[in-house]
Amino acid sequence: MSAPARPSSVPPTAEYLPETNQWGDGPRFEGKRHGRWRFWRKDGSLQEESDYQQDVEQGRSVRYHPDGSRSVEQRVEGGRAVELTLYLTDKPTDEPQPALPPAIRKVHVLFEDGWQKFIQFLGEADQPLTAAGAPAPARPAGVPEGTYLTDAADAWKTGLFDNRGYFKGLHRFWTLSGELMVVRYHSEKRGTVGSRSPYVKPNGNPLVHAAAEGDTPALEELLALGFGHEPGAALHAGLEGLPELAKRLVTLPAGLPFRPLEEKARPKALPSEAVWVPGMERWIVGRVDPEHGPVGTWKVWKLYRVDESGELRGRVQEVEFQGGLRRYQCESVLPEQLGRKEEEDWFDETGRCVRSRAYDQPEGFSELVRLPSGESIRRWAKLPDLPLREERLDAREERVSVRSFDGEGRLRTEVLSAEGRGRVFDVHGAVVAEGSVEGEQLTGRWTLHLAGAERQELDVDGLALSATADVGTLLPLILQMQRSPVPPFLRQALDMEWGGLESYFNLDSKQVPSLLRIIALDHPAAVEHGLDALRENLYHQGTVSELAGPVLPWLCAITATFENEAALERMLPFLVDVGTRGYKLDAANRLKKAFRQRKGDQPSQATEALEKAGRAPVYGPFLLALVDSVEAWVRLSGHANPEVSKAATWLLGLTDHPRAASALCMLLEGPASSALHQTAARVLSLHPATDATRAALERTLGSEDAHVRGEAAMSWLRLHLPDRDRAVAVLLEQVQAQSTEAVVVLTLLPATERMRYLGSLLQVLSRADLSSVYGVARAALATAFPKGVGEALSEPQREVLQTLVGNTAFWRLDVNAAEVLSEVGLPTRLTQVEALLRGVRDGGEGNGSGYHSAASGLDGPSVASFREEEGT
Repeated sequence: MSAPARPSSVPPTAEYLPETNQWGDGPRFEGKRHGRWRFWRKDGSLQEESDYQQDVEQGRSVRYHPDGSRSVEQRVEGGRAVELTLYLTDKPTDEPQPALPPAIRKVHVLFEDGWQKFIQFLGEADQPLTAAGAPAPARPAGVPEGTYLTDAADAWKTGLFDNRGYFKGLHRFWTLSGELMVVRYHSEKRGTVGSRSPYVKPNGNPLVHAAAEGDTPALEELLALGFGHEPGAALHAGLEGLPELAKRLVTLPAGLPFRPLEEKARPKALPSEAVWVPGMERWIVGRVDPEHGPVGTWKVWKLYRVDESGELRGRVQEVEFQGGLRRYQCESVLPEQLGRKEEEDWFDETGRCVRSRAYDQPEGFSELVRLPSGESIRRWAKLPDLPLREERLDAREERVSVRSFDGEGRLRTEVLSAEGRGRVFDVHGAVVAEGSVEGEQLTGRWTLHLAGAERQELDVDGLALSATADVGTLLPLILQMQRSPVPPFLRQALDMEWGGLESYFNLDSKQVPSLLRIIALDHPAAVEHGLDALRENLYHQGTVSELAGPVLPWLCAITATFENEAALERMLPFLVDVGTRGYKLDAANRLKKAFRQRKGDQPSQATEALEKAGRAPVYGPFLLALVDSVEAWVRLSGHANPEVSKAATWLLGLTDHPRAASALCMLLEGPASSALHQTAARVLSLHPATDATRAALERTLGSEDAHVRGEAAMSWLRLHLPDRDRAVAVLLEQVQAQSTEAVVVLTLLPATERMRYLGSLLQVLSRADLSSVYGVARAALATAFPKGVGEALSEPQREVLQTLVGNTAFWRLDVNAAEVLSEVGLPTRLTQVEALLRGVRDGGEGNGSGYHSAASGLDGPSVASFREEEGT
C-alpha cells in the first residue's frame, strides 16, 4: 500500500504507518521506538505524543481531538496505564467518547496491574460529579482516600474493576455518611460477601476466600475488620484446606466479628457441641489444635429442613484429618439411618484429592482416580466393586484407553485411542476380535478369531458399532448376517433410497438398511444395538422425525417375525411408545381417528389423511404396517411373558382392523392376568363401538376385579355406549377410591349429566399434583365452559376458576397453564384469572409465581379426543 500525500504540518522525517493509518515521527534505537514520538492523522492534525522505551510505552502520553484540544492524558509504565484523564468534547472527534451526561467534562482513572482502582467524574470547573452528572457528595472524614463513588452514587467503595463488569480482590463499601457496611472478595470464579447491611445478604467468609487465593494484604485487612472472629471461622478455614489460618484463628484474642452475631437455634437432633458456621451455612463438630491444626473426625451437617418429629433432612459429611489436612471424607443423605452414601473422597499427605467416588444409588458408582504422574482413571462400576467401564486419561486429559466389562466384571473390549486400535475379549480373556477404531466407533475391516475356525475378516463400516461390552456377541452375528442372503421381506428395504432423510441426532440414514438387517437377526444384543442407534433418531419427546416414516413400517414387519422373548421385550414397547406418544390413550385415539378418514390403504392416502387432520403424516405408513401385521399382534397378545403380551395388546388397540378388535374382545372373555384384562378393556376404546365390543365390555363390567371393572366402565363412556348407568356406578366407585382418571372420564357424559359430578371433579382438582393437574383442569374447564367464556361467569364456572387459583401446582409451568386456559378462551395468567373472578377482564401481565417453562409432557389424564362434539 503506497503512502498518501504528506500534509504540510507533518515533518519530512515522519514515516507513514499503514497499520494505524497515521504518520509517525520519533527516534529509534536498533529499529525500535525509543524516546518521544508524535503521531498525526492523515489530514495532518496532531493525534498523539507518547514516550517509548524499546517499542514499549513508558512515561507520559497525550492524545488530541482533531481541533487540537486534549483527548486523553495518561501515565504509562511498562505499556500499562497507571493514571488516565479523559477529556470530553462537543465538537466532531474520532477519539473515544463514552456516553456520559453533558455535565461531565473529564473522567479521572487510576490503575493497578491493568485493573481500574479509582474513577472520578468532573465538571467544567473540575468539580466532582456523580456518574449521572449531579454534584457529588463530600467524602466523609472516616472514609479513606482512594475511595470512589459507586455508579449509583449510593456508597463509597474501594476495589479493582474493569469495563467488562469484572471485579478482583478486596472491595469495601461505606455509606454516604461514612459507615463501613459491606466487604466483598472477588476471584476469577467466585465472590464472597460480609455484610452489616439489611439489604445485602452475606455469602461465605471473605477472609477464608482471600487466604485461599494467597492474598496476604487482604487477609491482614480482613483480620483487622473482625472476620477472624466470625462464628466457626477456624473450622471453616480447616475445611477449606487452610490449616495455618485455622491455627492462627483458634489462637486469636477475643474480639468482635465484622457482622453482629445472630443466634441460630440448634436442632435438638444435633450434638450440643455443634457450631453454626454462617460462612458455610452448615453445622460443624470438629476440633482445631493450636499446634497441629484440624485433627480427628469432624461431622458437617447441611440441613434442608427439620421434620415435625425433629428428624433432620439434608446431607451430612464425615471428614478425617491427619497432620492438619483432610485425608478422607464421606457425604451421606439424612436421615442417617437410610445409610445412603452420596460421595467419597480420599486425599494424600499434601491434601490433594487422589480419588473421588459418586454413588448412583442403589446400583453403582463412578469414580476418578488421580495418579502421581498426572494421569487419571475414570471408572464406572456396580456395587460393591464390579467394573463396567474404565477410561484412562493422560496429564492433558486426553483419552489414552477405554475398557468395557460385562455384568460379571470381566474385560470384554479395549480401545487404545492413541493407536486407533481396538480389541475384543471372550470370557476367559482371550482376544477374539481386533481392528481399527475412531473414538470408540469400530471402523474398516476387523479380524475375528473364532474358536475352531480360521481368522475371518469383517467389514464394520456403516453398522454404528461401538466398543461396548456386548460387541463381541454382535460381531459373529454380523459376520453370519453378511454371509447369509437377505430375508425376502427385507430385500425391498435394501433397494430403497435412504439418503438425505432427516433425523433428530443426525444419524446417517444410509446406515438404516444395515441396522434393519441387524435387528432382523432376532437376537437380544442385535435388537438392542439396532434400536439404540435408531430410537432417539426416530422418536424424541413425543415427536417423530422424517426418517421415522420409512423406518417404522420395516420395524413392524421385522418384529412380526420375532420368536426370541428378550428381543420382543425390547422392540414391542418401543412400537407402542411411538404409536401412543408414551402410552397416552388420548394421543393414540387422535391418530386413529385421523387414520380412519383415509380414502384407501395406500401409504400416500394414509399420509394425506393424517396431514389433513393436523397430525404427523409419517404416522400413516406406520399405522398401515400395524394392520399388515395384525395376526402377529394377536399371536403375541397370548404370550406367556406379561411384558410381551401387554405391549402386543396395546398394538391391537392401535391397529385399525376388525381382527384386532375381535382379538381384544376374546382376551377380555378368556383367562388372563388382571393387568392384561385391564389393558384389553382400556385399548378397546380405540376401536369403533360394535355389538361385539358392547357385549365384551358389558360382561367385563361384572368382573370381580375392581380395576378391570373400572377400565371397562371408562371405555364404555369413551365409546359413548347407551345404557350407561351401570358404567357410571362403577366409575363412582373408582372416584371414591381416589381415581383421578375416573372422574375425568365422567366428563364425557352429556352436558346435562356431567354437571352433577362437577363437585367430585373439583375435589380431585384441588389436590391434583403436577403429574395430573393439567388433565383434570382440562376436564373441569370443558365441563364448566362448554361454549367458552360468556359475558358473565356462572356459579359453576366461578367454582372451577377458584379451585384453579387455589392449586399452586397448576401455575408452576406457565406454558402448560396458558395452553389449558386458552383452549376455552380464558385469560392465561394467574393475575388475569383472579381479576376475572372480581369482574375485571384485564388483570395485568405477571403471574407472580411459576416457571416460564415449555409444556413438559405432564398432561395428566385426558379425554378430549373422545368427546362427541370434537371433530376429527
